Amino acid sequence: MLGVVHADTLEEAVRIQNGTAYGLTAGIQSLEPSEIAWWTEHVEAGNLYVNRGITGAIVQRQPFGGWKRSSVGQTAKAGGPNYLVHLMDWVDGAAVPDPATDAAAWSAAARHSDREHFSSIFAPRDVQDLHGEINILRYLPLPVMLRAAEGTAPWALERVLQAAATAGAEVEVSPSSLGAGRDRSRGGPARGQGDGRGRCELRGPRPRSHPVPHPAAR
Repeated sequence: MLGVVHADTLEEAVRIQNGTAYGLTAGIQSLEPSEIAWWTEHVEAGNLYVNRGITGAIVQRQPFGGWKRSSVGQTAKAGGPNYLVHLMDWVDGAAVPDPATDAAAWSAAARHSDREHFSSIFAPRDVQDLHGEINILRYLPLPVMLRAAEGTAPWALERVLQAAATAGAEVEVSPSSLGAGRDRSRGGPARGQGDGRGRCELRGPRPRSHPVPHPAAR
């Protein structure tokens, strides 16, 4: 059975397409470059297919994972280069400064590492570079909620904020008590917007009823 929904414009079609709680795969058939470019920037799905079938993803060629309720955890995408990351424990190397004794040096090293990887590993790329088809893996920033538990070290909070800033992601910080990232006069959460260059500016609280989208990558 095939269900068909009529839309008068591409914008309306994408609104309908994004109107579900799921976002695993999506496809478009078009010969107009501007339509394709607009669609790829506005559709909410993990795997986007242009002028081709939308099933039968192949390991490494089309890593598989979705948005919203079509995702689990941090959405590393099965069959992709980062899938094993979530099955491992990471520690700093011997050459990395100890944040407990030199937080500034540790933070600077982390910021340098973020920028280096964001401009290489996490840059849009076609790993297999096949003839006849293009398979681009890209990472997009989304708004996230950052919970700072009681006793969180300032350098640990700064570490996450600078990573979000490098990615250009908007961050809302929710500390467990009055401290960094909290508006002391009102006690509300603070918001920050990354600029893509490793800087994040925290701003005052926003209404509690404002929803925070689920983080994902595609």
